[in-house]
Amino acid sequence: MIATAVRDTLADLARHSGPFSVSIHLPTHRRYPETEQDPIRLKNSIDAAAAALEALGADRCCRASVLAGPMERLDDPSFWQHRDRGLALFCAPEAGTVEVSVPAELPERVVVGDRFHIRPLLAVHDAIRLPALVVTRHGARFYEIEHEVARPVEVDLPASVEDANWFMDREAQLQRRPQRPGAHGGVHGHDPSQLAEADLRRYLDAIAQAIRAPLRTADQPLLVFGTDHLIADLSGLLDHTVIPAPSLDPATSPDKIVEIAVPTIEALRTRRRDDAAERAREAIGRRRGITEIEAALHAATEGRIDELLIDVATEPMWGRHDPDRRSVELMLEHAPGSVDLLDRVVANVLLTSGRISLLGGPVDSHALVAIPRF
Repeated sequence: MIATAVRDTLADLARHSGPFSVSIHLPTHRRYPETEQDPIRLKNSIDAAAAALEALGADRCCRASVLAGPMERLDDPSFWQHRDRGLALFCAPEAGTVEVSVPAELPERVVVGDRFHIRPLLAVHDAIRLPALVVTRHGARFYEIEHEVARPVEVDLPASVEDANWFMDREAQLQRRPQRPGAHGGVHGHDPSQLAEADLRRYLDAIAQAIRAPLRTADQPLLVFGTDHLIADLSGLLDHTVIPAPSLDPATSPDKIVEIAVPTIEALRTRRRDDAAERAREAIGRRRGITEIEAALHAATEGRIDELLIDVATEPMWGRHDPDRRSVELMLEHAPGSVDLLDRVVANVLLTSGRISLLGGPVDSHALVAIPRF
């Protein structure tokens, strides 16, 4: 599901309606020198938006007012430092500018009309959130990986096996051990190897207790970097699926952790998209899936869609839609006054609390499959 904050932002943008509404989408960069091209991209997009506004009848004063927010960013070097991978700007008369920083690459696109173009922001929905634990006997670190960034999560982890067992009375545990095989006398202490295993278990149990709350849901997989022994013992203390990864030092950089985690993330994303495609095929097979854009628009406008499954990379489907007259006009290319009809389906599904799932490609040649509530 889309994160609550992102869903709320999308819903607010989807509710907007008014002439001369500008949507600018850009890929952005995090590091120099790539960051130098981002203001140039924005300048080109502003020029394209100004031309489109003029074609729709906006005078010079209106164009300057609508695009004032993006224009200010051109001369703000600090704005372009340490950005996420995508930037969306939404501008309209009397509405100011809404900036949305997106941790996923966006297609470079400018759309001007009566509505904001929000569908590219669904890239956020394609994110895989993967918790990761780096564990050794001498320390542990817990991270949350999302959009190729590993962020440390503050949890109360023990510093080492010794730290987790600071309260144990070793002298009492080891007293009166025999010095050699066959020696006489009572054996009231414990085997040192058994003590070491018990210490390790207490250490791993403390780690399991600390990360249980941040894992949130029982079906959340956990990537664990550690030795086979540590991973096996820790797996027995958790209800979550543990994905083993090579042993690392807890001081390993977050970038290195992400590098190793990428194949796992891609596999999880592929599995999620495959599951969505299977639901789409099942709906089509049962004749419950809506695949035509006209029918999907009507159903979405009327709040009848439970789940929308849509190809994440499909190109805009330009046209005009009049919900009051229930009319849909398809167009071969973007023209003044046209909208991305797929975008309007997405917006109405969001506004009526429907679910949205992304596909990795068309399903049986269909870019979207809408499953109705009834």
